[in-house]
Amino acid sequence: MKYIECVIENLIKTYGTNDPYRLAAEMGITVDEHPFRSRINGIILEIADRPTIVLNSYLPDHEKRFYLAHELGHWILSPRGAGYFFVVEYTLMESQVEYEANRFAVELLTWGERPALGGESLEHFAAKVGIPKSCQRRLKIDPFWRLNFDPLSLETDELSEGGCQITSFR
Repeated sequence: MKYIECVIENLIKTYGTNDPYRLAAEMGITVDEHPFRSRINGIILEIADRPTIVLNSYLPDHEKRFYLAHELGHWILSPRGAGYFFVVEYTLMESQVEYEANRFAVELLTWGERPALGGESLEHFAAKVGIPKSCQRRLKIDPFWRLNFDPLSLETDELSEGGCQITSFR
């Protein structure tokens, strides 16, 4: 099982939801909005040991949901004390950290969902679960009806044969 899928599986078992707003509340993460004038879609900050995710208030609701999931991915997957991360709509190169946060968001939002039988298009399915068009270019549906990033999977995402061993989310 891949590391990110394992983390999400345990997250959902622990909190009973894949809704990023409910997860943030359950994890004690404040979610706020700010009208960023730049291309920042979301940012996570830790102030006095209190995490806060700030989303761009100009984004449509479905994109806020995606970028909240993305920022939760940073919080859960990144080492403590790594600072803050931000998502910019257009970048020349995606870092491993951004790749993992995007993959986390996609896996979280599609957990337990499948395209409708009868040939629902990838674009329609991705839009239905709230994945922005800017992230849809790297998606595919595998033969088991899972929505995933391109097969450029990261070797560092693999867990040992022992299976899921995640016990806390910070």
